[in-house]
Amino acid sequence: MTTADQKAWEGFVKGNWCDEVDVRDFIQLNYTPYEGDASFLAGPTEKTLRVWNTLEEKYLSEERKVRILDIDTDTPADIDAFKPGYICEDDDVIVGLQTDAPLKRAMMPNGGWRMVETAIHEAGMEYNPEVKKIFTQYRKTHNDAVFDIYTPRIRAARSSHIITGLPDAYGRGRIIGDYRRVALYGVDHLIAEKEKEKDRYIDQPFSEHWARYREEHSEQIKALKKLKNLAQSYGYDISGPATNAHEAVQWTYFGYLASVKSQDGAAMSIGRLSGFFDVYFERDLKNGTLDESGAQEIIDALVIKLRITRFLRTIAYDQIFSGDPYWATWSDARLRRRRPYAGHQDLLPSAPDAGQPRPGPRAEHHHLLGREPAPRLQGVLRPHLDRHLVDPVRVRSADPRPLGRRRRHRVLRLPHEGRQADAVLRRSRERRQGPALRHQRWPRRDERQAGHGRLRARPG
Repeated sequence: MTTADQKAWEGFVKGNWCDEVDVRDFIQLNYTPYEGDASFLAGPTEKTLRVWNTLEEKYLSEERKVRILDIDTDTPADIDAFKPGYICEDDDVIVGLQTDAPLKRAMMPNGGWRMVETAIHEAGMEYNPEVKKIFTQYRKTHNDAVFDIYTPRIRAARSSHIITGLPDAYGRGRIIGDYRRVALYGVDHLIAEKEKEKDRYIDQPFSEHWARYREEHSEQIKALKKLKNLAQSYGYDISGPATNAHEAVQWTYFGYLASVKSQDGAAMSIGRLSGFFDVYFERDLKNGTLDESGAQEIIDALVIKLRITRFLRTIAYDQIFSGDPYWATWSDARLRRRRPYAGHQDLLPSAPDAGQPRPGPRAEHHHLLGREPAPRLQGVLRPHLDRHLVDPVRVRSADPRPLGRRRRHRVLRLPHEGRQADAVLRRSRERRQGPALRHQRWPRRDERQAGHGRLRARPG
């Protein structure tokens, strides 16, 4: 533990998390149980409202008229590819945009050039021919690699639309990173840990897996260095751990921002943050360096940034998902206890044991600032929080059927006019339009070998 770490972690209960990367241990040792209501909440500050009004008047209202407000057609997206951008430079409490301007979309041709070109043309713009030349002649994309792997039978099934949703056009699904590590440990510590992991098997014989393991860790280290460059462009040094609540939220957001700058998954989940953030907020509130109004301002600033995350999509994608959705899933409150995945014990820490209070009040610290222009922010809530977080119009059951534990969860969505629901809340298009054919399970290997390998279909 360095001197900088000791200063940043002053007031926290020490544990295993001090010796190794273990965010779950940090939260469970330091969170403050909370059994109260939402009476402590403060309203949006004047600064928050100025930022939101600027965003609404100059950007969101214009975007609704044209579907896509702007695209950078010259710069392939990357963590540190763009200059800093702001909504209101003087009022932005949490800084960082995907490009150099709000709602300006970046192209990500590493996934495949065809969809980028289609999306740009559908927006009424022209691409840079030099960029196309690079990604069609010199740089192999994900789309190219997938088609190289396809067998003739898979290609035929794809072309006849028997099978859809294949990875050539939809290679990235839900991506969940633990961005809290940036705030708790700082990037330099994470780089050092990655260096150790890279050399963990240095004495083993050369093999394809050995080489890939070292190469992938090298790429992760390079990405962390780019993350530092991103933060420095906004005037922040994230090499060390966050020292207060504002830095904890900002550091965490920088990690998430790096992810959405370089990956365009349909759902880029930000994870379970409230318990983690609450540890920092409670410490600052006790120290007298922060009040509830300031805490609310920080959370509102983060939520605004999540709301304006954008990806370059085609019209066909929008039709599938009933609008232009983006899932920044923020899991909150006391969900059912889940056993951590092997190797990811600190990725999503389990909730307290049955009967324990939920983590501190930051789970209720969301003001929604009015209607949202698209269903972009999604949170998993328990019913007892509904009245504190949102008005009933904006709360819908994730599944109307009585499915035990799932029925008790809620999905927070932010509707607007014609785009009232996303793919999570709607039944499949086939079911809405009437009977359809639905495939049963994929046959087992012994069935296929016995000549029963064809998929069976039954009326929907």
